[in-house]
Parts: sequence; C-alpha cells; structure tokens
Amino acid sequence: MSGIVIVTIERMTACGGLYVGRLLAERLSLPLLDREVLTGAAKLLREDEAPLSGRDERRSSFWERVLGAFSAGTPDTGYAPPPFPFVEDEDLFSAETTVIRKAVQENSAVIIGHGAATILRGHPGLLRVFCHAPLAFRARRLMELYGLPSIREAQTAVESMDRNRERYLRTVSGIAWRDAVEYDLCINTAVTGFEKAVDLITDLVERKKQMLT
Repeated sequence: MSGIVIVTIERMTACGGLYVGRLLAERLSLPLLDREVLTGAAKLLREDEAPLSGRDERRSSFWERVLGAFSAGTPDTGYAPPPFPFVEDEDLFSAETTVIRKAVQENSAVIIGHGAATILRGHPGLLRVFCHAPLAFRARRLMELYGLPSIREAQTAVESMDRNRERYLRTVSGIAWRDAVEYDLCINTAVTGFEKAVDLITDLVERKKQMLT
C-alpha cells in the first residue's frame, strides 16, 4: 500500500467534477474509476447493469421498493408476477464497496463518486476532493450539454439530482455529502475553471506522495 495515492472526487451535478477527474487521471497517468464501479457491482450481484444504472448514487423510490418486494408474489393471492429486477440500495452500495476496495489494493487511482471517500476512510494515501459551483453556473452548463429548453427546467433538474445523490449517500454511508470537513480540498469550479482545478489537485497529490515517502 506504500506509495499508493487515491483521489476521490465527489461533485455537485453539472459542476464539471467528472471532467476534472478525467483530466486529472490523464495528467497523472492513473486509471479512472467511474462507470467501472457500477459494472463490477452488477457482476457481483449477478444483475444486468442497465436497470441498476438509474439507481446508482440515487435513493430508490417508494414504488421501486414496493415493486421489488412484490416480485416474489404474495402468499394470500398466490399470484407471482413476472420477475422484476430489484436490488436494495444497501446491497448495491455494499457491492460497489467491494469493487472499490479491490481496485485500489495495489494501485493508485482517481475515483468519481460512489461514496469512495467514505469507503476508503483511513487509507494513508487517500485525498478527498469535493467539486461544487453555484446553481446558476451548473444550470447553464446542464442546459448547454443536454439541450434543455429553459434555465428554469435546468435548475429544477440540477436541484433534484443533487437531492437524490445526497439522500442516497446519507442513507447507505452516513456521509454528510456537502460538509467541507469530509474532504481535504473543496473546489468551486466556476471560480477556478477545470484546468486550474486539476492543477490544485495535482499539487496536493505531489504533497501526499512526499508525506508517504
């Protein structure tokens, strides 16, 4: 484990955290773990990845949980409906935890989301980053990226996705997602820009390497 540095990046919706992570991984020649975490979890759970993708980092809805509970049928009616793929949030997070811990046993990496900052807490080479930006900045970016018809609709979408991610992470890991004390570095990407954000994280990575040696 000596010399291994793992950068976890939690991010608000549409602040560019994923893009920053990609740039960082390229600059440091490190593997980037994002969708790969869900892919590995789906294999562990022996489930199709597609149904799980909409649930990743998002608290399952009441109706999803009800449908999942009824997938095995009800004893009083004897009716067994067609199989409905359902995985509890805690089970999905547990599988993702296994994937993340295995991936960094002997390798440095950049990990986007999935509560990795909490999962790897106590790792000597861990650097926890939180990327954020004002709502107006993120709404404009989301509108441009996905062609949403109005800034109001984009703002509603951003706020909804933030709430879902926050609830999910609080439920499965207990993390206070927006609390600065959970991280080593918080970056307002609207102020720094994406390249400068990468510079800041890179400087911290170099400092962490020196501390480890």
